[in-house]
Amino acid sequence: MMTFSLRPTSLSTAPATAASASFRGVFWNEMAERNDARVSERMRRVVQHTLGAEALIDVRPTMGAEDFSAYQQRAPGTFFFVGARNEERGIVQPHHHERFDIDERALDLGTRLFVAAARDFLSGSERA
Repeated sequence: MMTFSLRPTSLSTAPATAASASFRGVFWNEMAERNDARVSERMRRVVQHTLGAEALIDVRPTMGAEDFSAYQQRAPGTFFFVGARNEERGIVQPHHHERFDIDERALDLGTRLFVAAARDFLSGSERA
């Protein structure tokens, strides 16, 4: 795993480059995301209410690395993608690709979703 190789590699490489490395207090999280069923269902309703049922697309689980599970150890949550790809505009490259870009309209959608989710969760209501 990356956690186990990063520390010795960094500590042994740093002196060769006149640098230093330390790992004090660094929290390494290797837990998988586990979406809470109740939070996920509630968020599905928020998406449907805010953007319409056609905005929901179920995707297969991925093996991507993400630190979100550290939050899920403290509180139930759900991880989801907003989606910023736009084939018509040629915005198709994956993250970390030199030509990666986003369709900036996704920023509006994401903001609307998070505001709607915050309102819903703060209302104490079980419905969106």
